Amino acid sequence: MNTREEILKLTQDFIQTKGYNSFSYLDISKKLNIQRASIHYYFPKKSDLGKAVVIKYTEEFNSSLFKIEKNGKIDYSEKLNKYFDLFVEISDTKIKICLGGALGGEFITLPEEVQAEVKKFFEINLIFLEELFKKGLENGSYKLSNTPLNTANLIFGSLEGGLIIARSKNSPEYYKTLVNSIRSGLINTN
Repeated sequence: MNTREEILKLTQDFIQTKGYNSFSYLDISKKLNIQRASIHYYFPKKSDLGKAVVIKYTEEFNSSLFKIEKNGKIDYSEKLNKYFDLFVEISDTKIKICLGGALGGEFITLPEEVQAEVKKFFEINLIFLEELFKKGLENGSYKLSNTPLNTANLIFGSLEGGLIIARSKNSPEYYKTLVNSIRSGLINTN
């Protein structure tokens, strides 16, 4: 892994465990045993670094969503399960929350360029879920008591918020119970 990638990875870890406003370039330089000038070389301002981290995370997450969406070997119920698994993996760390959720909590204090990328992350997830619910509703995979868009908003908010609660409880089991409750309320077993 090159220096730029190490900086991005460590910054993502800092944000997911402590938040965007809780670390500095000095913290990164100490942890990676590099000069602050090395960080400034790749990311002149902290906002450049924050933006790059969110873009990378969103691209990776979007790649996972694309694989789920295009997997023709699984039905819509299993596609939803695969989506949930992306969040359950985060809860299993016990200390991390989703990067989007972490930054969403600090949203009003973030630089505009970072805010814009966080909004894109949220929008990608909501579009994915809405389309999944539309298609799954059409073929009878889901039972929805609301519109696909409203259901997407409810589910995404529950997944992000649930990670925060699970971390405060130090309990991945809490999160798995939450996800199973959501799943049982959506997936049509008839």
